Amino acid sequence: YDKITKGGLRIETTIDLEKQMLAESIVKDQLKHIRTKIKLKAEELKLEEYDENLIKKVEGALVSIDFKKGEILVIVGGSGYNFANQLNRAVQSYRQIGSSVKPLIYLYALNQKKIGDIEIHPFSKFKDEIITYNINGKKYTPKNYHYNHKYGDIVTLYDALKRSLNTIAVKVLNLMDIKNVANFIRKASYLTDENNAKRIPEVLSLGLGVCEISTLDLATLYCIIPNYGKTKY
Repeated sequence: YDKITKGGLRIETTIDLEKQMLAESIVKDQLKHIRTKIKLKAEELKLEEYDENLIKKVEGALVSIDFKKGEILVIVGGSGYNFANQLNRAVQSYRQIGSSVKPLIYLYALNQKKIGDIEIHPFSKFKDEIITYNINGKKYTPKNYHYNHKYGDIVTLYDALKRSLNTIAVKVLNLMDIKNVANFIRKASYLTDENNAKRIPEVLSLGLGVCEISTLDLATLYCIIPNYGKTKY
């Protein structure tokens, strides 16, 4: 404690100060933009339960990693550090990552090269359709985001990722061993210990990002893509 408060320690970090300052500014500007959009939409819809004070609590986080070295260059935990805002959301807040998981699902599939009788490559074709899956006696029916989406088209894996089609992501995951896919994501994000592994559930809805991870975890996870499947730590 004395060394920390009175000096004598030399602390080295990989943080790039110039990029850090820029990142903090970006987070603040984007949060301001998001809060304004929410306010305008609430006024447009004339929402009676709209609480402006609640909108002010909308927060964000940003992490940038040098994928070649694995060094953290930027880490922003919120809109600004003060007495009432000390939570580092980049590390301490876990959120479902939604469609951000899809590139990892397809990456694992592409690495298999073949699933059953299906050759897997960027132009492998799948039907965009609504399927009801029976899981332990319960029905699960994933649909695409837009309510007026037209189903029935034959799409390539490339287009499925480009259009972020939920139906195809779940269909492809269902063709594979979900436990193996979950383990792949765990290893890439370094969440292999017993407690953290639980945040990557071995369920079919993993294909739509039900796993709960931090911003730092997600940035670490994505480093595996430009590194051609290799981790850096």
